[in-house]
Amino acid sequence: MRTTPNSWFYFISLLCLVDLTITINLATAHYCLDHQQSLLLHLKNNLTYNQNQSKKLIHWNHVHDCCHWKGVSCNKGHVIALDLSQESISGGNFSSLFHMQFLQSLNLASNGFIQFGTYSEFQNLKYLRYLNLSNASIVGEIPKNIFQLSSLQVLDLSDNQRLNGFLPQNIPYQLASLNYLNLSHTNFSGPLPESLLNLRKLSTLDLSNCQFNGTLPNSMSNLTHLVYLDLSFNNFTGPLPSFNRSNALRSFALNHNYFSGTIPSTHFNGLANLVRVDLGDNSFDGRVPSTLFALPSLQQLILSYNRFEGPLKELPNCSSSSLEMLDLSGNNFQGPIPPSIFQLKRLFLLQLSTNKFNGTIKLDNIRSLPKLKTFDLSHNNLSVVGANVTYDQDFSYFPMLYNLLLASCKLDAFPSFLRNQSTLLYLDLSNNQIEGIIPNWIWKFEFLMALNLSNNFLEGMEGPFQNLGSNLFLLDLHGNQLQGTAPIFTKSIVSLDYSNNNFSSFFPADIGNQIPNVVNLYLSNNSFHGEIHESFCNMTFLRLLDLSDNRFTGEIPKCLATSDRSLRVLSLAGNELSGHVPDTFPTSCALRFLDFNGNLLDGTVPRSLTNCQNLQVLNLGKNQLIDTFPCFLKNILTLRVMILRSNKFHGHIECPSSTGNWEKLQILDLASNNFSGLLPSSLLRSWKALMHDEDRSRFGHLSFGLFDNINLIQNFGILTTEFSNADKMKFAKLVAVEPLFVVDHIVSHVMEGVYGIGRYEDSVTIVNKGQQMKLVKILIAFTSLDFSSNHFEGSVPEEITNFKGLHALNLSQNSFSGHIPSNISNLRNLESLDLSMNSLKGEIPTELASLSFLAIMNLSYNHLVGRIPTGTQIQSFEADSFAGNEGLCGPPLTQGCGLLPPLASKTTDFDHGSSIDWTILSVELGFTFGFGMFIMPLIFWKRWRLWFSEKADGVLYKIVPQLDFVYEHHGGKKYRTLRSFLLQFKNNLTFDHQHPTKLNSWNESIACCDWSGVTCDHNARVIALDLSAIPSSALFEGMQNLSIINLSHNSISGIIPSSLFMIPSLQVVDLSNNQFRTIPPTIFQPRGLVHLRLSKNKLSGPMPLSIQFSGLHELDLSSNKFSGPMLIDALALNRNLSMLDLSFNMIDNVIVTNVLLSIFPPLRILNLAFCNLKTFPAFLKYQSGLYDMYLSYNQIQGIVPNWIWRLDGLSILNVSHNSLTNFENLTHNLHNQLQGPIRDFLQLASIVDFSSNNFSSVIPVNIGYYMSRSLYLSLANNSFHGSIPHSLCNASMLEVLDLSHNKISGELPHCLMKIGETLWILNLGSNNLTGHIPNTFPSSCSLRTIVFNGNQLAGPLPNSLAHCDSLDVLDIGRNKITGGFPCFLRNISALHILILRNNEFHGPMRCEKESGVWKMIQIVDVAFNCFSGKLPGIWFTN
Repeated sequence: MRTTPNSWFYFISLLCLVDLTITINLATAHYCLDHQQSLLLHLKNNLTYNQNQSKKLIHWNHVHDCCHWKGVSCNKGHVIALDLSQESISGGNFSSLFHMQFLQSLNLASNGFIQFGTYSEFQNLKYLRYLNLSNASIVGEIPKNIFQLSSLQVLDLSDNQRLNGFLPQNIPYQLASLNYLNLSHTNFSGPLPESLLNLRKLSTLDLSNCQFNGTLPNSMSNLTHLVYLDLSFNNFTGPLPSFNRSNALRSFALNHNYFSGTIPSTHFNGLANLVRVDLGDNSFDGRVPSTLFALPSLQQLILSYNRFEGPLKELPNCSSSSLEMLDLSGNNFQGPIPPSIFQLKRLFLLQLSTNKFNGTIKLDNIRSLPKLKTFDLSHNNLSVVGANVTYDQDFSYFPMLYNLLLASCKLDAFPSFLRNQSTLLYLDLSNNQIEGIIPNWIWKFEFLMALNLSNNFLEGMEGPFQNLGSNLFLLDLHGNQLQGTAPIFTKSIVSLDYSNNNFSSFFPADIGNQIPNVVNLYLSNNSFHGEIHESFCNMTFLRLLDLSDNRFTGEIPKCLATSDRSLRVLSLAGNELSGHVPDTFPTSCALRFLDFNGNLLDGTVPRSLTNCQNLQVLNLGKNQLIDTFPCFLKNILTLRVMILRSNKFHGHIECPSSTGNWEKLQILDLASNNFSGLLPSSLLRSWKALMHDEDRSRFGHLSFGLFDNINLIQNFGILTTEFSNADKMKFAKLVAVEPLFVVDHIVSHVMEGVYGIGRYEDSVTIVNKGQQMKLVKILIAFTSLDFSSNHFEGSVPEEITNFKGLHALNLSQNSFSGHIPSNISNLRNLESLDLSMNSLKGEIPTELASLSFLAIMNLSYNHLVGRIPTGTQIQSFEADSFAGNEGLCGPPLTQGCGLLPPLASKTTDFDHGSSIDWTILSVELGFTFGFGMFIMPLIFWKRWRLWFSEKADGVLYKIVPQLDFVYEHHGGKKYRTLRSFLLQFKNNLTFDHQHPTKLNSWNESIACCDWSGVTCDHNARVIALDLSAIPSSALFEGMQNLSIINLSHNSISGIIPSSLFMIPSLQVVDLSNNQFRTIPPTIFQPRGLVHLRLSKNKLSGPMPLSIQFSGLHELDLSSNKFSGPMLIDALALNRNLSMLDLSFNMIDNVIVTNVLLSIFPPLRILNLAFCNLKTFPAFLKYQSGLYDMYLSYNQIQGIVPNWIWRLDGLSILNVSHNSLTNFENLTHNLHNQLQGPIRDFLQLASIVDFSSNNFSSVIPVNIGYYMSRSLYLSLANNSFHGSIPHSLCNASMLEVLDLSHNKISGELPHCLMKIGETLWILNLGSNNLTGHIPNTFPSSCSLRTIVFNGNQLAGPLPNSLAHCDSLDVLDIGRNKITGGFPCFLRNISALHILILRNNEFHGPMRCEKESGVWKMIQIVDVAFNCFSGKLPGIWFTN
């Protein structure tokens, strides 16, 4: 039976009640009736139990009266109580029980396996009052008739993890006598029924650690006898009902659920007996009810990890308060911490961490809390200053603490009062600004179990380290500047993290003998050298060993691979290890993660590795291994990541005789080897994980448990199962000073977060998008295949196109041939595609244009031909992506796509013997150029808003004269008539004869088909006329063969001639950029018209209803003066319409009748920007095929409707510059007036722009985990506050991060600088950031712009900033940066702008030792500092 901190009183009272119940008239109960004894013996004989452990059943026999048997109580010869608890029963038949009709108490708790049939006859036990089946290993469902026992007062089914069931929807009134119900730690599920109110006498209800869900029924408010209520660790949702009628309530626990909403103060009125309230780990928001702090009996108040906000008011009646435990951590509280908190004299636990508290806190304040044992102010915006201690005796006025957590508190030194805190168990001073040496006295604390000093500026450790008697179990010093010898001085250590320092050796050298009981050992990223000491193999309980990124040499100790006891993680990557990989992996291998990447290992892949049946990540890349493809590893069904790149593997990768499949494989890297042959279809078909379309719910990081079957949040004690016996005893002794529930509470929210005990997140280095990147935390949903730089051949397998979940595919530098598969469009999540340097042929499939996430594509150096398709992504790629394919043409290549070379030179005779049907060909070619050369560039412009509107006509002008349609028809009447018509047409135009135009070439001495702007077919019929850039007005009658008319960029005014639309062969009309004012009221409808562009004219009045062309694909009426509502029912007749641009008009609304809502043509691009819209047009909800939708710069108010998020194909959504106030889900680009908390549904977005709104929340703590594919994030110009979430460091593909002009506070996450490998722009200017700029810029830093201007950053500029050798702009003005002039930045030759103004720099600006020169510098601002001396002349000469 589960007990909780305040349940002991009720438990003891219950036992007294039960004892009273089961001893009714025992004084007069003597002899057992024969049939009762027979039933008991029958029960015994049908049970399976351990006779060696039995203390009751073993003594049941015919010799003694059954009423005197152990576990049996009688009344008048009838058995009324049966206690078979702890009898090691493991099965049997319990049918005899249901014939003991006088049974009042039945206890079968704590047995091995109790199994009842679903229809067991519990209803026969009509007198049963007490039923305890807790911890009885019950499997399946509980008999439903248990809930029909009308006399039942106590029902305990707790601690049966495999017990399923639901509470009955109609709990009968007969159960009204039930006062104790415990279903905790079972698998009960479903909602709580309203009929719960029938249990009116219920005093204890414990449903904790189950699977219940739904909202709490309001009927629970009628359970007025409740004393103890525990609903923790379930899936309850919704608001909290009131319990203010339950006046006897003493313990109230709803923690670890999904409750939400605000809590009215009235909910806790009248609960004068309430001792414990635990609402932690939910989603409650708003202000904390003031009545909570006024409860007279309240001792424990836990509100941690919710969304409570606002400043804390001064607490009432602090001097008389009973409060002992106050946990407000993990919320959004702001402002100063009220001084009244430090007047709660009985407090022994005070946790205020991970909020937005600001101001200064003096550690002297805790002197007024004499009973305080746990004090936590971590991760706020507080400045904690040390205690004012004058004399040694002043230390005695401080409470003797057990746990002190001051992480991220801007400490610059060790608080002096700590020297006297001899009772400390846990000390966390991480993420501060502490410099210098770790003092020796800190190692001498007798009881100190956990010490975290990570991420400071510590440089050394004060000795001596001998005979310290330290009891440290957890020591974390990572992320400092410690150097020299790493001391090993405590044999009891369980988790040791020395990573990310400058250590070079151990003392003593035999580290494994010094800390034999260590479980987690992190030594990565130091300068350790020499051979790996074999004493590492003596670490009996080791689960994780990370020696990566050091300078270890020699061979891998064979005993490391031999470990079969516990090792889960082994990382030796980034060293200089040589020799073979040991072939000694045992059959009991427990490895999940094995990383030997980046060494000098040779030989083959050890066959014994197949014994590691739980392996998830295998990284052997960048070594010198010589082997064939390791087919034998296919037996490892758990494998997710395998990296063999940059070795000497060879041969085919087909595995014909292997059993097993890598169904979970998500990353495979075979690049830079000597593999050959075909990619085997059978192998590809077995990779099931790659075939699943991306599941957004899978976002998170690939990780696994270092411990089996452990839940840290619920029980820390299970961790000690890995301790040695001596450590277990020591641990028990140390934690004995704290109540167990306090230890559990601290561990669940502190140690798990700080140390990550229990889980390890994988990291590997891969090549993606042409760049090497380290996946520090592998996304569960990330997938990649890299076969590049081998000798694979044959066609690209069709099976690859089934990998719908694939993100990156690299087949480059092989010998693949054939065509690119057309169904490559199935790879809908593909972001990177490299097929370069192969022998692929044919055309590029147009289906590539549908890959909307494609960011990198390289098809260069193949034998591809034809026009490059235009589409969503393809037009954004550089010409380099298509280079080396001589047959390719079209944008982005400069080589145009000429139609056909002339089949004959110009002659006076037409060759009638030609085999080409020029009549058909002329139509095809005319359409090709009308559509391909004109429409597709327009799509390109529409999708990406580039320069086309100004340049496309010039491009067309250059292409058209090269079409090779120039013919002379000797002496034919038709020729002279056509020429005369064109000359007459010219004479009717008004234009500047002095200005060089196409019309100047029109004269009788030149064949008309040679005139500039004229295109003819083989019969000398004019099929295209281009008079763009000529101010004119014209007549069009008689030109029946025109297919393209381009009169754009002129000054033609008046009405658009209706005769223009009477040309039957017309396909493209471009009258944009003129002065037209009127569209004719009726328009002839040429069937072939595909594109109509009337933008940038002076067309006014209501939108025209006469534009009804059955074949029209694109209609552009933008940038005119149309006004009023637009009834576009008529446009619904244009069934092929895919692009509609009505932007920059004065439309009040877009109206479509309800009848036509669902049959409106399926648009792909819609632009209604600057249309004076007040609401979202209703017809849009049916436009499921939309790619791009622009509704910016309107007057749309209210919320963004939910249906927008169901437009599956939408890749660009712009609703910026409206008056929107809220939205129901994610949006990509909003410059509005949105307020309140920002939603975290960001998984789908590549570009996220929430700038220039009124957001006022904290940045969601998990935002980075949802932005694995995002390239651009802007939250600028809002009112975001709080600290920068560390999760942003997981947005490893970000290129732009702009958080400027907010109210963000706290320190810069150290890891944020590390994403500089991909980041180009980092703008954190105009916030309230404090602390140092982390010295963690990576060696492969790609940053071009860094803006930290207008914060409160202090300390020196980090030297690692010099790694950003492509930096163009560095602005750190208006901070508190100290130090001399940053000469080390002179090596950044690309620097254009350097702003250091308004800081605390000092000294001369000479850079004598620096060789770099800022040749590109344009702006240098060092104003308002303390620089002195002469201005260096070399600055001005260079």
